[in-house]
Amino acid sequence: MKEINQKSYQSNSVTIFVFNKDQSKMLLIKEFRFPINNYVIASPAGLIDEEIGYSPEQVTITSTLLPSYSSVGLTDEQTSSVFVTVDDSIKPKQNLEGAEDIEYFWVTPKEAKHFLETSHLTEKLSEQLNVDTIGITARTQLVLKYFVDKNSV
Repeated sequence: MKEINQKSYQSNSVTIFVFNKDQSKMLLIKEFRFPINNYVIASPAGLIDEEIGYSPEQVTITSTLLPSYSSVGLTDEQTSSVFVTVDDSIKPKQNLEGAEDIEYFWVTPKEAKHFLETSHLTEKLSEQLNVDTIGITARTQLVLKYFVDKNSV
């Protein structure tokens, strides 16, 4: 009989879902992804002090989920989801690695709802990010939907 790999929960990576202190805005990133040769909307991953610029002292962790598989059709990688709050009046300086092309931005529930329903950014965000139609990662899409529903837009 064939043995089944029983991998215990262990995180290979982290996705960070960032909200401002009163939960009225969610921080997202526009990031270039080589596999699709285009930009996507995502949530910061890895270290928030690098991709966004917030120092650990400026971040409050509100919740952490156990690791889960990120794409079981392609990899056995497991990702932990971490929910945090920050002071959105602080304008951090990003510390990107050479090949990274990441721009962070804040969205309101109304802007998020518009994007989820149309796959187009609002005119304001489109101009700010220099894109109109853009893809989104699955985890970010789910949390963005929760953010919209929680704020009853």
